[in-house]
Amino acid sequence: MEQITENKELTYTYVGNIEIGLTDEDVESCAVPCSDNTSACEEVEGKDYINGQLSSYTDAELAEAVKSYAIENTESMTRKELYTYIVWLAAWDIKDDDGEE
Repeated sequence: MEQITENKELTYTYVGNIEIGLTDEDVESCAVPCSDNTSACEEVEGKDYINGQLSSYTDAELAEAVKSYAIENTESMTRKELYTYIVWLAAWDIKDDDGEE
């Protein structure tokens, strides 16, 4: 885990070949069973710490990472949509890993 601003730690996972870290708070807001959590994921993907982690990737790299989860039509998604999917996928991966311990 790594410290970020406001003394919050990040838990890291991979979405395809992209390593991304999320705060526990952001994982909890995005990985909610039986919920349309699109707005929560959109809010998280707009945070500076997410942009800092994903800004170095090309749109093609982001699309490939999302596509690795069998999500179709990633080539036509906007960068914002790709960020939202990556946050959502990462949140669920982290939440699922926490449940295994």
